[in-house]
Amino acid sequence: MDERQLIVKIKRKPKDGLIDAFEMYGPLVKAITVKVLGNSNSEDVEECISDTFIKLWQSIGSYDEQKGSLKSFIASIARNTAIDRYRKNKTDFISLPIDDLEEASPHDTEAAAINRIDIDLVKDAVRDLPEPDREIFYRRFFLSETINDIADKMVLKNKRVEKRLCKGKQKLRDLLISKGINY
Repeated sequence: MDERQLIVKIKRKPKDGLIDAFEMYGPLVKAITVKVLGNSNSEDVEECISDTFIKLWQSIGSYDEQKGSLKSFIASIARNTAIDRYRKNKTDFISLPIDDLEEASPHDTEAAAINRIDIDLVKDAVRDLPEPDREIFYRRFFLSETINDIADKMVLKNKRVEKRLCKGKQKLRDLLISKGINY
């Protein structure tokens, strides 16, 4: 079954369409969810997977194939759902490792290798930032937390978080350019 057929099936027969979507994309959704939440609480992971497919059904009408594949649409829903669950579960300021984050693996192996090197360089550059900049960057760009949430959790003023992000971006840009990455 191709993506268009699956979309039509979800719209016309949601129960059957979601079963097919789960069979096709369930492993992807689980992998994304476990990456964000970890594997320690399987109940949260399972609920997040279910929530992802419910959100797929609710938002299938807004899917635009011109903007990307259904697979990437579902992956985005899974990521955002898992991040929301993560935020809900975490209330204290903690130090978060960035080593476990992985990029989605593209089909082109050469592009994947280059992408892997670039991601490793970015991770190294973020890892080299001093605290609290490292934590601010992790929360903002890896977990997509808002500036207000970061400021609240780290007991900083919003302007301070914004300034640290601005200065940190420049430091990262300079470091990455010096390592041969130009975007």
